Amino acid sequence: MIFEAVEIRLATEDDFQFLPAVEDAAGEVYADIGYDDIAAMPPMSAEEYVSFSAQGGAVWLAELQDSTIAGYCALTPLGTNIHIHELSVRKRYAKQGIGSQLLKFVLKASEKNGYDSVTLLTFEKVVFNAPFYTRFGFEIISDLTGFPHLKKLADAERQTPLFRYGRVAMIKNLP
Repeated sequence: MIFEAVEIRLATEDDFQFLPAVEDAAGEVYADIGYDDIAAMPPMSAEEYVSFSAQGGAVWLAELQDSTIAGYCALTPLGTNIHIHELSVRKRYAKQGIGSQLLKFVLKASEKNGYDSVTLLTFEKVVFNAPFYTRFGFEIISDLTGFPHLKKLADAERQTPLFRYGRVAMIKNLP
């Protein structure tokens, strides 16, 4: 089933309290593929989202007709680039087109707002990670030398369980 009645809207501070539960529910899929330590990682707290927003980050929600937040995409502007910090869809709504709708919206909004590219860090071999983004025109960046912001983020991940599962940086240049 593809959800066609999803509203994508900018999150307000009142919405931040719901994001940790969405991220936890989205993370359940990692336990299904044997990445139990990833599934067990704590989500960003509502307070951290307040700080994230105050520092220029934005969160776009995918909201169902009954006001359920099915997923979200958290973005950080970095000069002429925008970085996807998190794209999460609750497990119960996975594989129903919501993540694709969010990503298409973010790409179009990023282009409209004058960004040159969109970047992210993700798992290379997980089908709903790098292969998913590849379908939308993202490419793996093999050398982060020219991307100091991504290098810094990737280096920080080396201190977490994320790194042991083959993380890659990706970019999509916008027209």
